Parts: sequence; C-alpha cells; structure tokens
Amino acid sequence: TFKSNRHSVFYCAPPEKGGNDNNEGSIEAPFFNVSKALSLMEPGDTLYLRGGTYRYTATIALDQRGSELERLCIFNYPGESPVLNFYDIFSTYTNLSSSARGSARGFKITGDYYYLKGLEICQAPDNGIKIEGSHNICELLILHHNGDSGIQIGLGKDDPDAPDQVANNLIKNCDSYRNLDWGTTYENADGFACKLSPGANNRFTGCRAWQNADDGWDFYMTHYPIYLDSCWTFGNGNPDLASKEDLDWEFGQNNTIPTSWSGDGNGFKLGGDGWAAKHEIRNCIAFDGHQTGAGFNENNNADSLFIFNCVSWQGIKNYRVRAYPSDIRNCISFDAKNSGQDQLYNLAEGTVSLNNSWDQIEGNVLVPYQTTTNELFDQKSIYDEFVSTSKEDFLAPRQADGSLPDNGFGRLKANSIFIDRGSNIVRGVDPVNFRPMDIELSNYFGLAVDLGAYEYVQPDGLPRIRPLSPRLQASPNPCLLACIIEMEFTEKGSAELLVFDLAGKKRYTQTIDQVMAGEKRRLQLDIPLPSGVYQLVLLNGKTREMLKLIKL
Repeated sequence: TFKSNRHSVFYCAPPEKGGNDNNEGSIEAPFFNVSKALSLMEPGDTLYLRGGTYRYTATIALDQRGSELERLCIFNYPGESPVLNFYDIFSTYTNLSSSARGSARGFKITGDYYYLKGLEICQAPDNGIKIEGSHNICELLILHHNGDSGIQIGLGKDDPDAPDQVANNLIKNCDSYRNLDWGTTYENADGFACKLSPGANNRFTGCRAWQNADDGWDFYMTHYPIYLDSCWTFGNGNPDLASKEDLDWEFGQNNTIPTSWSGDGNGFKLGGDGWAAKHEIRNCIAFDGHQTGAGFNENNNADSLFIFNCVSWQGIKNYRVRAYPSDIRNCISFDAKNSGQDQLYNLAEGTVSLNNSWDQIEGNVLVPYQTTTNELFDQKSIYDEFVSTSKEDFLAPRQADGSLPDNGFGRLKANSIFIDRGSNIVRGVDPVNFRPMDIELSNYFGLAVDLGAYEYVQPDGLPRIRPLSPRLQASPNPCLLACIIEMEFTEKGSAELLVFDLAGKKRYTQTIDQVMAGEKRRLQLDIPLPSGVYQLVLLNGKTREMLKLIKL
C-alpha cells in the first residue's frame, strides 16, 4: 500500500502474478480480491488492477460514500488490461433459483462517487454492473457475456423513485455486447439499461452496444430525464446469438442452452409500461435490428422524447415514436427491413418533425418512401451518402483517448445531400427543471447544421462551406489570401457585393454595373481582412444571396 499525505493507493493482481489477500496490497505485493482492497479503502483512495484474468466467486459490493473531490477509484494499471470473470459465482448452473441468479452480479454499486475505469467485466450470471447509487462514473469499460444487461442503473419495478436517488451517473466510452439472459428467455439483457425507477440526469456518452439479447439501450419504467449523446448500436435481438458457436460464452459452452426467445431487438428503447419521462437523444446511430424492434422506439413512453441528429437504417422499423407527441429534428431514416412508409418513421400526431430526411426541406424530401411518380424510392441509394455504414468500422478499435473510432463510420461524404440541410435550433430537456428547452447548435460549418450524427469536415480538418445557392459561390473557401467569387444574376440592371463581419459591420462593398438576367460573372476578392468568419452578400434587384466565407 502506498500512502500520500491523505490518500492511499492499493494494487490487485491475478494469482499467477503474485496476487494474494495475505499481501499488503502494494505494487510489489498485491492483493488478489478487489473486495480485500475495498475493505481498506477510504474516499479519495485508488485501487489499480494489474493485467490478466481474475476469476471471482462473489459479487463485489461498492457501498461507501465518496464526494466530488474524493472519489473511490478502481482503475486498470496504466497500459494493462484486467479481465474480471464472474462465472464461478456458482459452482453449478443446474436448478438455479431465479432469485439466486438475479442477485449474482459482477459489481453492485449502492454507494456514491465511485469511478471505475479500464476494466473488462464478463460472465456474471446477472448484470455485469448494477448501479443503485448516484454520482458514479464508468469509463472505458468492456462488458460482455453477462446474464443480464452489461450495466444497469435503477432499482426494482415496485421501488419508489425520486430525482436525486440513483441519479447523475455517467457512463462514458464503454462497450457492451453479447449479454444474454439465458435465465429469463432472453427478454431483459440489454447492452445498457437505465430502468426500473432510476433518478434524474443519468448520462451515456460515446458508448457502443451490439448483439445483445434484448435491446442496445433500455429505459423501461422511468420518470426522469436520461441523456444519450454519440452512442452507437446494432444487431440486438437476434436468436442466433444463443449458440455453442460463441466460444467466449462460458454458460453456453458448459450448459444446455435455452431456446425460448423473447428479445425485442430495439436499438434504443426509450420508455415502457406507460410511465412518463422526457429523454434527450442526440448524435446517435442504430441499425440492424431483429425481431420486432425499432432503431428508436418510444415503447409506450407517456411523455415527449427529444431526438435530434440521429441516424437509423435496417431496423425492423427505424423511428417508432407514436405514443406521445415528441420533437425530432435533423434525423436520417432509410432502408428499414419492413416495407411501408411507417417503418421509416411512425410519429404521434402533434409531433414536431423538422428538417428530417422524411420532411420537406426547401421544397424537397431527401429520402421519400415514394417518388413524385409514385414509384418506390431506391432506399439503398442512401448508403452512398456515407463514407461507411459497415459493421467492421463500427467495431474498430477506439481512438487513443477512448473516444469512438474516427474511420468514416456514420459520417457524410463531401457531396452528401444531407450537408447544410438541418435546423440550427433543436429542442432538449433542461437538467434542472426537466422542462423542454431550445438548444442553439453552434458547432457546425456552412450555413446550417448537417443531418445525421456527424458534421461534415474536410479531410484536411477545414470545414467545407457549401453555398446555399449556386448563384453565389467562393473558391477556395476557406481561403488564405484571395478567393474567386462566382455570381449569377437574376435581374437586369446592377448588383452589389458586400462583406460583413460577425458583428454586422460592413467590411467591403463593390458595385457591379450593367448585368443581364442569367448572366454569370467571376471576380477575384482580394481584400485585407483579418482571419475570421464573414458573411458574403449579393444584392441584385429583389434577389439576395448569402454565403459564409472563412478567411484563414
């Protein structure tokens, strides 16, 4: 054990690397059991787990109360990968009672301000992690082949809830896959669950869930807001997952595999049982659903959902938000597995639906179900709007900082029809009063937000400025010194070209005389402007064209 002025540092290691609970818990003489270290830890202390496999025979209980400044930290030792395997909680899986199986988690967190990072947690008979406390952080965890959801936040269906109870937990950059609840006909094991009476402001960001028995995410029976940001999911609800061919599934390799299947196959299940809760979902991707699932499914939530800049394809249905009027903006839906327009989107009457791929945007629907001649639109043509929609790119290794792979998955091509077609104002949920609120999006390039989960950025890292109209264009844009302005006039007479800065101050004016309707002209704009963002305006009679110009 290492002690600083106030806090201690402990170490655990597998037995083959010297881990033994009779040791002192130092890096030279580590413990084996996490529970042994926990019995000595106080708020502000840290436990490091050395790499290797730990086969544990009991649930690890985290029940202390830390604080924002003094968390109880359980981390992987830097550069090493500890694997915590909980299959040996039971010596036999024959004739297990449901209560015994249902309480056999990997970790159970009833305390507050724990921080788990860099661990792999697998083979627990129930949840990999069950969180019943508040203000906890789970980061860079890998959860797989557990007998219920990888991480579940909440209590029980009959427990009273409160906004500050089981609240403010953060799940960041975690992966959860192939969790299969063999004990309950595969209807409960999700990648991530925040269900059964959780409190307010639980958040998931940068997480992936794939090939789980039930859903990618499940928000069944909730009353308070949950926030999803930049999360991906695919392949949930597929009965083929319960197979002896999965050599990493210890239960399946050692026992008779139950075949009765009740998994739904949703990407994001956003409610349940008529409970009312406002949830906010942004920048998320769902595809390849099975059974009856949808990419985004309200699942009888009796309150509004706020969904923006999301993408779904190859769900049995893609967006099913029909139980209660909601607010959906800047989303893309295409190529659902079932046929019919309502499989692409099925929204409650009164839903605010703006600038989605199925809405009228500047007079056109970008992804209609039928063309103007009543022919079926080629849904598969939309795949070509993306750099990648492949499962291989979904599953690629995370970046060095733990964020999602930046390999083109879910990102728009340079010429995509979805660029600059979004609404810059969306609606979300206020985390303080739980009421709907406007959100003004600012992290975009061009004249408007792009549809979908990612804003298009040029390969060199500079934004591509797409003209709102072909009658006013600048090249290159951004420009370093000078740029060429291309103009097309709509009226005979004169025109005026103006440049404004972001404060609205006019920085340049040029009058263009004797123009004809339909005439095109080019001029070189070479004026001493400092680096920044400017608005280029062309006035020609009653016509006004605008373009954002970036000066490097």
